[in-house]
Amino acid sequence: MPPKILQPLLEFSQSNECFLIPRNLDRSVFNTEFECHGNVSAQVKTESGKQIFGWALVRNKKLFRKGIWVFSFHSVWLCPEGHLIDITIDMENPEDFTVFIPDSTRSVDLVKGITYHDLFITEEFAPVAPKLVAKYNLRPHKLYWSLNNLTGFQSLESSNGQAYLLNGLNPENEEKLFQEYSVKVVNGELISSIRENRDLTKMHYEYLLNLKKPLAMLYLPTGKVSIFSVGIENTINFESFHQTINCLVSYI
Repeated sequence: MPPKILQPLLEFSQSNECFLIPRNLDRSVFNTEFECHGNVSAQVKTESGKQIFGWALVRNKKLFRKGIWVFSFHSVWLCPEGHLIDITIDMENPEDFTVFIPDSTRSVDLVKGITYHDLFITEEFAPVAPKLVAKYNLRPHKLYWSLNNLTGFQSLESSNGQAYLLNGLNPENEEKLFQEYSVKVVNGELISSIRENRDLTKMHYEYLLNLKKPLAMLYLPTGKVSIFSVGIENTINFESFHQTINCLVSYI
C-alpha cells in the first residue's frame, strides 16, 4: 500500500500498524456474509478471545489499481492463542488474507445497530469523474466518508461517519426510517410509499443498507468503457421508476 494512502489511515485510526490477517473460516462458530461484527461477537461469547475493530481494504483491484482505495469498518477475532483471525466469509475477496488496520477509538453498537460508512482515499492519478471532484471537493491523499458504493462523500470534519444499519437485525431502525422518510426495506431494497421525487441525501448518510452491490460496467456506443457505481438511489422504487447511476470513474 502506498505510504501516502496508509499514513492518513494510521493517523485517523490512531494505529501504528497495518496487518495481513489470515482468513480462517474453519474457526468460525457463526458466519454470515457482511455480518462481521455479529460473527466476531458470537465467536468471543462462545470461544473467548477478543473482538478487534478496524478498517479492512475492499479487495476491488479495478479500483486500487487505478489509485482508488476503499476501506470498510470491520471486525476480526483475537483468538485465545493471541493471533488475529478474520472469520467472516467474503465472496468478494479471493485472497486468503485481509488487509486490516486496527482502530481502538471506534466500535459498532450491535444493540442499536449503529456502524460506520466506508472510508475513501485516492492517489494523484486516480481518474475520478470531474463532477464528483468538484461537487465534493475531493483531493488526493485525503480521507472521506463514502456512501454505499461510492455515490456520495463527506469530509471527516463534517461528520462522524456513523449510520443506522438496515440489516433486518434491528427492526427499530427500519421503523425509524419509515417514520422519518416513509421508506421501507423490502427484500434488500428501499421502497418509498410516497410517489414523488424527493431529496433523500440526508437519509443516505443516516442509514446504511448492509448490502454490497458490484460495480456495473456500461459499454458506450463510442467504444469508451465507463465504470459506474450503482448506489442506493437505484433501490428507491416509485410508480414511474427512473434509474440514477452516479459515474465514479471513466476511462478509454
